[in-house]
Amino acid sequence: MIKPLLLTPGETAGIAPDITAKAWAELKDQTPFCLIGDADYFASRGGTYQRVGTIAEAADVFKTAVPVLHRPLLSSCVAGKLNSKN
Repeated sequence: MIKPLLLTPGETAGIAPDITAKAWAELKDQTPFCLIGDADYFASRGGTYQRVGTIAEAADVFKTAVPVLHRPLLSSCVAGKLNSKN
């Protein structure tokens, strides 16, 4: 079994959720990856995301959704507006 790559989103308010959703749509039959961040926030931006508890679970859900190793934001986030608390 191929171990999933772990991706960090960089600036949460940036374009990472959009790029990740598009990359997953193109790569879901290839090497799995897992995004680390706030699963609820990413889901609110659109795309198909699924919260996972461990990186090991990521490979199991990768064909149907972008796995997200949930780490909650420290403060609310609005797309396009930087928040230094996050």
